[in-house]
Amino acid sequence: MARRMKRPVSRREYWRVRAKARRTRRDAQEVSFDSSVLCQSCGFNVYVHERAVDLSAAQMRTLRGDACALRARHGAASFFLPLSAAVDLASEPRHPASPGCSPALLRYVAQLLLSELQDQQDRARLHIAGLLDGGTCGAEFWVQRRAAGEHAINWHWDKDESLLDSSGLTAHPLVSTVTYLTSGGAPTVVLDARTDEHGRLLPPGDGSWEGGAIAATVSYPKSRRLLRFDGRLLHGCPPQLAGPEAEPRSHGERLTLLVNVWVGHRPLGLPTAPSEALLRLLRCVPAHSGQVLALDATTPWNRLDVPPARHVGRSSGERLAAPVMGGRAELRFALPKPSTAAEGRGVVTWKDVGVRLEVAQQ
Repeated sequence: MARRMKRPVSRREYWRVRAKARRTRRDAQEVSFDSSVLCQSCGFNVYVHERAVDLSAAQMRTLRGDACALRARHGAASFFLPLSAAVDLASEPRHPASPGCSPALLRYVAQLLLSELQDQQDRARLHIAGLLDGGTCGAEFWVQRRAAGEHAINWHWDKDESLLDSSGLTAHPLVSTVTYLTSGGAPTVVLDARTDEHGRLLPPGDGSWEGGAIAATVSYPKSRRLLRFDGRLLHGCPPQLAGPEAEPRSHGERLTLLVNVWVGHRPLGLPTAPSEALLRLLRCVPAHSGQVLALDATTPWNRLDVPPARHVGRSSGERLAAPVMGGRAELRFALPKPSTAAEGRGVVTWKDVGVRLEVAQQ
């Protein structure tokens, strides 16, 4: 009986088959995590801290350069800094090119994670000592860079995208943060809109999206400012609210370092930091006493450094629409646009923003 000859396989087909095999193995793997992650709360909505980055002007330039290098090399890819590595970075910083110190960007991420966990411990919500084992507590971080006039950052909830794709479950970080490294670009708008563990939009406090009202915080970019908010909240950067340029030298560029704090769950598939490649990419920036994050007694965690809340009429200001429910509906509301550069550097929270849910026609 004649033996059938195998057809030669091209390199493209070979890698296509390999990729399909990897997807099959990944889909067959069970995803296990603590279900309490789906309903955890950090105990606050939004906090703001001015001058949270404690570096000199020259050191800030180096930090911005490192953020730009990270963005250029890895795009919007995220890294995960485990709590154990954060403790090492904060207590005994190291850098291969300069023993005794480490990149300010990594040190800032580590100190922000530890400060956030300390805040949660002070609120009696968790105990740091019990989080060191298991590797499910840490900081996810990445860099966003937008040139003047570049498209905005779409409305979204921070979540484990890989978990959602593999299991349909929506897990949010405990706390989301934005650190502004420049003073240009559109503001971050945080809305008090949440989803359940299956990604379904939850009704607002008054029980209805028809003619309801929610809280909204608008934080304009200001170098060294830190914005912290509940990881379950909807947020985005609408270009319609970009005001007069507050820092002409920035040429409107918007550069931010994003850090999300995870407790009880590590987002799937994220590379671990610090890696040797990451340490070689980032430069060492010595800081006084090793501190990069400035959150001391003059800027306590439990104080909102924002102007008093003001009411916004339901039809006044710029009309905005935030797609939700996978684009099948929109949250429609209005917020005022700043008229001066001074307003365009501020932060303000409105408690009762009129909002309406519109479902797209099928």
